[in-house]
Amino acid sequence: MKIKLTLILNLCTSLLFAQERLAISTTASDKPCVLLKWFDEKVIYPEGINIYRIDAAGEKTKVNTSPIKKGTYTISNSEHKSDTSLAQYIEILNSMEPQDFKGVVSALLLVKALQSTPFALYTGIMYEDCSAVKTKEYTYEVYKIINGKEILIEKSKPQQVKPFVADKAIDSFNVVVGDSKAELKWLPEEKRFWGVNVYRKTDGETGFSMINQEPIMISKNADKYGKESYPDVFLSDEGLRNGTTYTYKIAGIDFFSRETQYSKEIAVTPKDKTPPIPPTNLKATAGSKHIELTWEDAFKSKDLKGYYIYRSLGRNGELLKITEKPLAVGTVEYHDLVEEPGTYHYFVAAVDSSGNEAKSFRSVVEVLDIFPPKPPTDFSVMPDTGRIILHWKNPTDKDFAGCRIYRTVASDASQTYVLLNSKLVRDSMFIDTLPKNAKNDFYYKIASVDSSWNMSEYSITGNARMPDVIPPSAPFLKPIEQENEALIVRWTPSPESDVRGYNLYRYETKDPDESLIKLNRKELPASISLFTDRIITHKTEYAYYLIAIDSSNNTSVLSEKQAFTFISEKPITCEIKHFATKTKKSKRVILEWSIDMDDVQGCIIYRRTSASTEFSPISAMITTGKSYTDKDIEKGQRYEYQLRVYLDNGEVCKSRSVWVEIADNAK
Repeated sequence: MKIKLTLILNLCTSLLFAQERLAISTTASDKPCVLLKWFDEKVIYPEGINIYRIDAAGEKTKVNTSPIKKGTYTISNSEHKSDTSLAQYIEILNSMEPQDFKGVVSALLLVKALQSTPFALYTGIMYEDCSAVKTKEYTYEVYKIINGKEILIEKSKPQQVKPFVADKAIDSFNVVVGDSKAELKWLPEEKRFWGVNVYRKTDGETGFSMINQEPIMISKNADKYGKESYPDVFLSDEGLRNGTTYTYKIAGIDFFSRETQYSKEIAVTPKDKTPPIPPTNLKATAGSKHIELTWEDAFKSKDLKGYYIYRSLGRNGELLKITEKPLAVGTVEYHDLVEEPGTYHYFVAAVDSSGNEAKSFRSVVEVLDIFPPKPPTDFSVMPDTGRIILHWKNPTDKDFAGCRIYRTVASDASQTYVLLNSKLVRDSMFIDTLPKNAKNDFYYKIASVDSSWNMSEYSITGNARMPDVIPPSAPFLKPIEQENEALIVRWTPSPESDVRGYNLYRYETKDPDESLIKLNRKELPASISLFTDRIITHKTEYAYYLIAIDSSNNTSVLSEKQAFTFISEKPITCEIKHFATKTKKSKRVILEWSIDMDDVQGCIIYRRTSASTEFSPISAMITTGKSYTDKDIEKGQRYEYQLRVYLDNGEVCKSRSVWVEIADNAK
């Protein structure tokens, strides 16, 4: 009763202090009335309530002719006959002063006003506006009158006048079945409904029956930290028959005591979940790998079906049911055979006809381990840089603890193997790190060890040699020599036995990027210590480097640099292939030329007139380009031009001269 009163008080507090304190709906008739019900802190106002209706055009009309007060509405005899408790509630209401309307009694009266339209009308918290025009949309304002002044309680949202249709069903309805009970829960929506009716039927029944005498009210409760939440279960329907199917549906109750649409139907079947009495005095005795179990029955349940035997290897091992079918009722012993040594934990469970089990206390027995595990298989050895990698497949023995790894450098010396790991290796891989320059053949074998330190036979032997990753030392280049039109590169042969050959590189020292060019197409054999470089250019300095390559394709660093400037001994030829002019009817002369020679520093244009005897330079040194434009000319004048080419060796090549005559009308 205490819980129910708490729910009622919480519900009333929620209504009286809610943000929306006005409920509005319509009747289901063809000419519907608008129903209004409001909730305010004091509930009863002696001076009454006024209601205003505002249409879409904004016209505001008072709908009540006189203030709505307690007792304004007269309850008919038929309404009294339909609800015999009305007279008692009216008597309690009339005995209370407005300032006394609080506490449990006032909460019960407010709940009665939610359930009963006549009582709500009599209390003065409800009004029926039957003058509203169907299909039109109105907004309502409810005012309380205090000291002759109207104070707004609430303003409604726009409401269209149309026949009432039941609201949508409650969401998230769920039923959890238990032993002889069903637990119901749904999504509370306090703005849509204040209570819920629950309906139920069993197999064979054609209709549903409501199982709650009063509406079910759900409210949040605060925990010890002040955090509010709904209870885990809204209704527990207990005393059900196990094995019988029950179907449930629910409907919410709105603020005018009308039900929402029914929820979905949920069918559940309670089952027996009460286990039988477990066996007692379980004992386990070991003989090698044979285990004998004995137990006693403290009490034979009426629905006892038999016994299951459970076993685990170790306290935290997987608990296995080792009897596929229950042992017959009355059985008090069982013989088990285990495959491997270890500490075994046993239980005997009584099982009833519904599948409920009750386990005995555990009994522990030790099976001694005197058997070695199987050796590792698929053993392989793979060399890598500075290490050798071992792979294998571990045995499947349940008490496998790890592997021991042994190594030697003598293939026929079985007594010289050295243990590599102080701790057992449980992985199926091991990396043996070695000096990178080690060139021995290494031999390995491994053995598995169980949790009792029994060791298996050795695996097959595997051997490997690490790859050579040590590069040869840098070779020594001798000074470069010139012979005729070639440069001779010599070096000291490498003293290392595994050097296979050499690569020779060079770059032009004037190259800012020092881009190395490999001179030999094929690798130079180790037996060669000389290279003749013939693809060279006059007055160019070349820098040379040499690297050594061993039999494992390791390459040395570059040798020390040797540089040499090639000076060609061939005479330098000078030939100007083309020198000509292009003129238009303008005051300018364009000169063009082409030169086919190397070692050119640049060109200078010389000019003289018909009145001059000597050529004079008219341009600076031209180092790029193959044309020049002379703009310093006069009309009617005749000019003679000559191109002079200056070479690196100091020689000067002169072109043939060309004449140009400037017209008098040149522009």
